[in-house]
Amino acid sequence: MKNVDKIICCFLEYLNYSLPQTQEILGSVDEYDEVMSDWMQSSWETLVETALFYGTLNSLPIYGEGADVCKGSSRVTFPSRHATHKIICTTAHLKKDLISGKTIDISDCEFEQFVKWKNNWYTIEQGLDAILLSKDNEEYVVFSSDVIFEVNEI
Repeated sequence: MKNVDKIICCFLEYLNYSLPQTQEILGSVDEYDEVMSDWMQSSWETLVETALFYGTLNSLPIYGEGADVCKGSSRVTFPSRHATHKIICTTAHLKKDLISGKTIDISDCEFEQFVKWKNNWYTIEQGLDAILLSKDNEEYVVFSSDVIFEVNEI
């Protein structure tokens, strides 16, 4: 059995390490936000999906905004694939939603992407320290500390 938590935490470390260089390289691109989303989605597929599902037809939901590379798909590779599994976030106790200040159970929320909590809102920059989650068209942000990542079949 693969250590999903370690894979996802390593992906977070990879993003935090790579973001400054990637932002430096792509910073002057007109469609900066879209290109950054493309890069994060391609990294998600290449690193996380490969580590979890190599040699299978399994895949995860898109990461963040997904990519805008293949017409009709938010994926970079295998654009016709649909998610077969999802990332589940668990913790031993309820977490505080940084947006609303309410305490929430994150186990039934959808993992969207890693973010940085800064000036009372989330952003994408080095020092990603939180997780953007969603449920019923509502967004939640919780600090990533003491969260355990698992994968479940959809």
